[in-house]
Amino acid sequence: MFSIVRKVNTLKKIIGYCTTCFQVTCISCITETHQKHKVINIDEVENTFKNEHINRFNEQKENYKEMSKQIKDYFASLHNELHINEVSITRELDSHFNEKEDIYNINMLSFEELENELKSSKPDIKEKEITSPDIYSLNLKLQNNILDKYLNYLTKKILKLTYDYEEMTFKSLSPKLVISNHKKTVTFKPDLNSNHNVSFTEQSYDSGIHCLRLRIDKINQGGYWIFLGVTNKLNSVAPTRSPSLNYNFCTGISSFLQTLDSLNPATGNLKKDWVDGDIFSLILNCDEGTLKILKERTGEFELRTNVEKNTTTHFVVELCFSNNAVTILD
Repeated sequence: MFSIVRKVNTLKKIIGYCTTCFQVTCISCITETHQKHKVINIDEVENTFKNEHINRFNEQKENYKEMSKQIKDYFASLHNELHINEVSITRELDSHFNEKEDIYNINMLSFEELENELKSSKPDIKEKEITSPDIYSLNLKLQNNILDKYLNYLTKKILKLTYDYEEMTFKSLSPKLVISNHKKTVTFKPDLNSNHNVSFTEQSYDSGIHCLRLRIDKINQGGYWIFLGVTNKLNSVAPTRSPSLNYNFCTGISSFLQTLDSLNPATGNLKKDWVDGDIFSLILNCDEGTLKILKERTGEFELRTNVEKNTTTHFVVELCFSNNAVTILD
């Protein structure tokens, strides 16, 4: 059944619906305004949009099922790996204890024999040998930070479930820095003297949790540091920091003995023992106003709580030596 539309004081029949312009059409419109557009029968409009809605929802439903399966498979795999490690460590513990228990039982027999000889007034103590290794210490590899190793491993795995690693790239504030390797590596231009030069991520964030993973390609100690952190005052950050600029409007951590974060003095090995190849995860929580800095080699971390909440924030890297270099990891 045709509908009627009034246009320029003329009654015209609506004969279709343009899916390109999302409006009804008459015979004149089809030959003029909607040439080469996809026009469907007016009676098909409801089914067309209904089917599109169903298809889009079903697509999301399939994505949901796939993600649920991935999560289940991941934790099943993680559980199996943990169980294997549990069995291995327990077996090692049992082995060491059983060895000590055997020695203990042998010694107890020796004590009984000695006691019997003493009672018979025929002691020959010198000929009696009592096995006397240290049976009161298991001397397990377990004591050699093996639990810490698995704890660090699990920490990294669980952290990766909290957020997706995002595509991030560097941009330089200083003309002395070179951005290379598809904008993921920052270092000095050749033959330039050391100085404090700032680079930052092109991407900025004001909500949610975001992680930047960095590898220290090269670090020079002895007064020449690397600073990792964030800033929500990028327009105020100086390309080349000088002492008069205080902490250059950044919050984070420095490899030097004096951190660039005024509210957190330099303490702990996390700041002092950076080496080539170290990987750091900078985890920014915009909603809580925190920055967690994790050194993956040791599992140590520090937490900054003085980040402004829900403001436009960039990750920042500052280099202070001509050979220092840092790369963003995917």
